Amino acid sequence: MANLLNLFWTLLTCNITSIGAGATETREITINIPTGVSGNITLQAEVTSDTTDPDTTNNTAEHTNPVTTINSAPTDILLSNQEINEGLPVGTQVGILSTTDPDSSAHTYTLVSGSGSTDNALFSITGNTLRTGTVFEYATRASYLIRVRSTDDGSLSYEKSFTITVRDAISPTGAITINSGATYTTQQQVSLGLTATDNGTQTADLDIRLNTSDNFSGSTWETYTPTRPFTLEPDDGTYTVYYQIRDAEGNLSTIYNASISLDTVELTLVPIMIGINPWQTETDTYILIGETAVTITGQSKPLASLTISLSPGAHVCQTVADAEGAFSCSFSGLSIGDYTIQMQAEDSAGRTLQLADIHLQLQAAPHIGVVRTGMGLPYLLLFVPALAHGNKLIKRHQRKQKEKLHP
Repeated sequence: MANLLNLFWTLLTCNITSIGAGATETREITINIPTGVSGNITLQAEVTSDTTDPDTTNNTAEHTNPVTTINSAPTDILLSNQEINEGLPVGTQVGILSTTDPDSSAHTYTLVSGSGSTDNALFSITGNTLRTGTVFEYATRASYLIRVRSTDDGSLSYEKSFTITVRDAISPTGAITINSGATYTTQQQVSLGLTATDNGTQTADLDIRLNTSDNFSGSTWETYTPTRPFTLEPDDGTYTVYYQIRDAEGNLSTIYNASISLDTVELTLVPIMIGINPWQTETDTYILIGETAVTITGQSKPLASLTISLSPGAHVCQTVADAEGAFSCSFSGLSIGDYTIQMQAEDSAGRTLQLADIHLQLQAAPHIGVVRTGMGLPYLLLFVPALAHGNKLIKRHQRKQKEKLHP
């Protein structure tokens, strides 16, 4: 309220008709109140003259009238901030209240009922500071209504409703896979599986960025999709794809990543030796005489996994080719007979290669017999029991020996 004790007015000009001696004439003058004072003041001035004076300037008078200023009500309430982050403790400052008032600077603020006062109970006012009265969660609600009254020192007031907005302060989360979690691929073009979750933003409104560098150099933000094609560099090797999410409030997720190895080298499998027999073709039969063990060597892709089996029987050898691609598998305790060899290779990219069946024949060693001639000199005979003719020779030789010893 303006503090004016007196207003001093000098009436310079006043039209007064002729009046008799000792007469009184009244004039009513309406003036605007000076800046800082609200309302109108009416002043009355009386001019009394005992003589007729042709000089009208002599018919002037000075009049001092005490003025009591008129208090004006506030016209607006301002709040310095109307947004808060979610998850903050009770008593967190929301904003500072101020009032637009033409003649007063001292105001008292209170929360009052009325239009727009739905959520008054969730806030408090200390002095001119609006504070939270609860812990707000964006996922529960994003805006609240309060109604504030400002009262000046003349007990006049103004009320206004405010909307307090709760900001999403929690970062989104997600994950990334490449080719459904595969560790190797044979193609540059891969498929990314992307997930994204946010407590305040629909996934359709989330943005993402991707790069093979965790600084995302050259990347631009794009709309989130759960799957996306991605092209690796052409050279074989292990690649890591980095993934980040941004919600509507600008909150960034941590940086997620997934790795995959690109392997474009074809898988090979070439036997070198079947026992002591050099490799020829799959259609050949490889014969070992007098052996109950066999070692198979060969060449494949470096670090390929190999499975070699002999049947019949549960004869299985699993090994890994060395850095040069060489491999070796040994079998022992075999019986005389025919075997089928099966060989299969698999590389880290998931390629597989299986050779046609290989035939192996283990034959018994030949028997050695000693025969003496009539001159008493020995000579050797080799008898192969597997042959019918060899069996006959052995039996004939045995009969002759008995006849000589027992005539």
